[in-house]
Amino acid sequence: MAKKVTIVGVGLGNEEYLTEKAKQVLTAAEKVYTTARIGMELEGILREIVSFKVSEILPMICESKEDVVVMVSGDTGFYSLAKTIMTGLAKQIESGAIEVEIVNGLSSMQYFFAKIKSSFEDVVLASAHGRPANLVALATYNRRVFALTGGEAKVAPICRELAQAGMDFLKITVGERLGSRQERIYSGKPSDIMQREIPELAVMLIENDRPANQDTFIRDEEIERGSAPMTKEEIRHISIAKLNILPEDIVYDIGAGTGSVTLEMAKRANRSWVYAVEQKQDAFDLVKLNQERLGIYNIRLSLAKAPEGMENWPAPDKVFIGGSGKNMRKIIEEIVHKHRCDAQETTERPKRSERRIRFVINTITLESLTEANILLEQGPFENVEYLSISSAKSKKVAGYNMMMANNPIYIISADYVLKTDEEIKD
Repeated sequence: MAKKVTIVGVGLGNEEYLTEKAKQVLTAAEKVYTTARIGMELEGILREIVSFKVSEILPMICESKEDVVVMVSGDTGFYSLAKTIMTGLAKQIESGAIEVEIVNGLSSMQYFFAKIKSSFEDVVLASAHGRPANLVALATYNRRVFALTGGEAKVAPICRELAQAGMDFLKITVGERLGSRQERIYSGKPSDIMQREIPELAVMLIENDRPANQDTFIRDEEIERGSAPMTKEEIRHISIAKLNILPEDIVYDIGAGTGSVTLEMAKRANRSWVYAVEQKQDAFDLVKLNQERLGIYNIRLSLAKAPEGMENWPAPDKVFIGGSGKNMRKIIEEIVHKHRCDAQETTERPKRSERRIRFVINTITLESLTEANILLEQGPFENVEYLSISSAKSKKVAGYNMMMANNPIYIISADYVLKTDEEIKD
């Protein structure tokens, strides 16, 4: 006969907000497994509590000879320990050795939106509690973002990061100790909220009344150019298509110029960061100006000549090199070195069995083309492609459309592949 494991979501963690079904299961159970924090809140209705650390729960379930009841916080379908338990027991469930019943609970998200008298069908849901979540990026492209917080990602540091990114215009609503007598719900700007003493476990709603549209391309006329060089609109489109940026990719822009490519790539990496470096102060200031004009904030910008300024960046997934300052070899070597040193899982990006760096290099000079060709032929690059583009764009002259030629440009793309973590360590 299969052993039964019942996972009970206890919602906000107090008896008042338990469902009737949850109360029935918990009061009938001879023994209940849960964390110390949850057990302390509900010990009045339980016969015996067995406290565990999260890392201990699967061995405890497997070693038990009897049916098991496990209490988990919140909604079992919303960033819950229930998912970890189900994944860990998958083989026993499939074989029929274990039967699982899930009793859902009220989530802090449902409770919070009821308290502020608002709906949540248009909200992007995220958890920064024990997992990576780029709330700057999410807040840049979405009107409303709800996030669970805790661990290293508490409300105050998140608000500090939002303010430092230039997003102090946001409205933040925080819910503390929801469902308890100490409950507090309040709103303010990030710079106001970051000054408060906030408990570790809290929720927050981030509202942006002017989010950037991640699905549109940037037109040249939207960019303040000044005297800095700018990659033309059509070339940007092709170059970024060659990069094939995914929402959670970490992206580099080497030689940001006006920021036209930086900003376009940030729209594609809309759950992550674009790290950009620019050596000239006037161009650096232009990137900042264009970033604010277009409302795109998931960018971290360094004023330096690459590879300087890249020291503290995480290893990238995609790299655009628009200006190497005659340092192309050093830049590529530094990027590859980062991947070889980044064998362990980081908070910015999940660990991968294969590390693949996608490079796109733009150049208008034969010297840079030759240098890129030598580097790509010498290194372990795959899918190397050279594309030469000559284009002309219409301009009105005396009532006629005259085609004006742009400089020819080379778009070079390639993949650098590190096969396994063992290879990276070597």
